[in-house]
Amino acid sequence: MFDFRLRVFYAIVQKGSFSKAAEALHITQPAVTKHVKLLEEHFSEKLFDRKGYKVELTQAGRVLLKHVRAIVGQYQKLEFDMNLLQEATRGQIDMAASTTIAQYWLPPLLAEFHSKFPEVKISMVNGNTREVKHLVLNSKVHLGLIEGETQQTGLSYSPFLKDEIVLVAPRGHRLSRKGEVTLEELKLEKLLIRESGSGTLQILSTALQKAGMPLSELVVEMELGSTESIKSYLFHSDCCAFLSIHTVLKELKAGDLNVIDIPNFKVERNFYLVQRSEDSGPLAKLFKDFISIDYN
Repeated sequence: MFDFRLRVFYAIVQKGSFSKAAEALHITQPAVTKHVKLLEEHFSEKLFDRKGYKVELTQAGRVLLKHVRAIVGQYQKLEFDMNLLQEATRGQIDMAASTTIAQYWLPPLLAEFHSKFPEVKISMVNGNTREVKHLVLNSKVHLGLIEGETQQTGLSYSPFLKDEIVLVAPRGHRLSRKGEVTLEELKLEKLLIRESGSGTLQILSTALQKAGMPLSELVVEMELGSTESIKSYLFHSDCCAFLSIHTVLKELKAGDLNVIDIPNFKVERNFYLVQRSEDSGPLAKLFKDFISIDYN
């Protein structure tokens, strides 16, 4: 039903190359090239620029991507609603979520899910990313929602939300007045970070290491076990902190916190739904499909 040429285009965008798209779609690379050429001829526009082994979207490609994402979303909703006609939606889902997801993102989604499937009961516990993966691996829960990037044998990972980790400082802090700081200058500032095992700390440490600034070279005043603890500490100190943008929207809007720009340094990640590699059951699949509809 979904135009295969558009599926090919979307796969290239997701995988970053023609060869990886071909592998994902189980077709040859020349076939991928042919479908792209057909699209370009149809729209009379070039869609990709090749740069070495990578490809980048042209302006026309970016316009097409915007519409393809909308088409993919509608098609997923169609598949989801049609599948509901053939599936039982009664029972219980046991899940675990890492702290950031459980506290800031998940509650409104659970309310929406419950309104649509009132006969499905959900039991949820939260912990850091390491703890959530442990629960899933040991069959204590059907599925987990985590922030970390490191993938573990025995688990399958499905991205469902994009996130960015930003440096924030309270109103009145010298960095709030300045608006930006270099990584070298950051060595002079006191930082608050999440505890060991946190997905936020894991992705931040990796990004800093790649930028040539190991976390060990920064001044860490304290490790705290939750984002709320960090935010409360910030308001009573002269520290700054790296936090998920999703966790500080209210404070940014109120002007209580400010995002501090770091030139040439950006920390982006995906949130993942994790399951044991074997089937976790129809209700777990139902919830996975539900949260995946808007992730394109």
